[in-house]
Amino acid sequence: MKAILIRSQGHGGRLEVGNVPEPVPASGEALVQVMATALNRADLLQTRGLYPAPAEVRPDVPGLEFAGEVLEPGSGLPGLTVGDRVMGILGGGGHAERVAVHETHCMPVPPGMSWENAATLPEAFITAWDALFERASLKPGESVLVHAAASGVGTAAVQLASTAGCRVVALSRTPSKWAGIKALGAEEVFDPSDPNLPDSIRELIGGDGVDVILDLVGGQAFRLNSSLIATGGRWILAGLLGGTRSEIDLAALLTRRVTLAGTVLRSRSTIEKGELVSRFATCVLPRFATGELKPVLHGTFTMDRIREAVAVMERNENFGKIVLLADGWESRG
Repeated sequence: MKAILIRSQGHGGRLEVGNVPEPVPASGEALVQVMATALNRADLLQTRGLYPAPAEVRPDVPGLEFAGEVLEPGSGLPGLTVGDRVMGILGGGGHAERVAVHETHCMPVPPGMSWENAATLPEAFITAWDALFERASLKPGESVLVHAAASGVGTAAVQLASTAGCRVVALSRTPSKWAGIKALGAEEVFDPSDPNLPDSIRELIGGDGVDVILDLVGGQAFRLNSSLIATGGRWILAGLLGGTRSEIDLAALLTRRVTLAGTVLRSRSTIEKGELVSRFATCVLPRFATGELKPVLHGTFTMDRIREAVAVMERNENFGKIVLLADGWESRG
């Protein structure tokens, strides 16, 4: 079958369409025909050799999510049937014609939703929901600071927090994206490089700081976060766009009784992922059918245009998710 392959790793890592063996589902896994998948920053890091795939998946085929049609239901679990429209999360291998995925990592595509919109949901919305509500225990009326708010996870987080009755302050370096972020529910958007940023956010929010910070940047954002987190605040690290190392004021965390936690989906066990997907499907998924939550699709590319899609993400042009459609498998790469 066709797949997007990492032909070389490192700073000049190269992606192109090639052939790989058909996946063979294990007990409890379903075989799914991929109709659409999405490009994530993690895929770029994997291509550069900075984010290795788990041992159980192919190291040279990226892709952390999919939307598609069940070809063969799992042999060990009831639930799926041939022809079901599903979407879900993967440890890797999603940029391919077909995937073998554990049935508990699949969710039904909301009625009437297109394949490309379905492919925007799993990784971004599950990550954001897990960080805000399962890790940070976000409550109505609290304030939330969302870094990289125009990203896939960022646009999901803004919606989830605002529809939960929270005050959302967003950060984005691109002014042309600010109106879109506000339309998703942010009260205000700021440039993270603004030297007056801490004072501006404190003036807007009041009190002694922000109740919850969703940090998708890491590194360079630590100084800002430690100055803005409120007493009893929860700071959730879910990305490292700004680097893996930083100095942090431990005294500020200590005296304010701050909780600092990290979260990632990819490295979790099969059981833990399945339980998380199940809770998400129950608590969040129905809200897409009602229109309360919306997919945020920047644009689509056929699989053979993967290099163009990567270039858009590397230039930070996307607002929301970049989706790859499985109807373009020419071998030109």
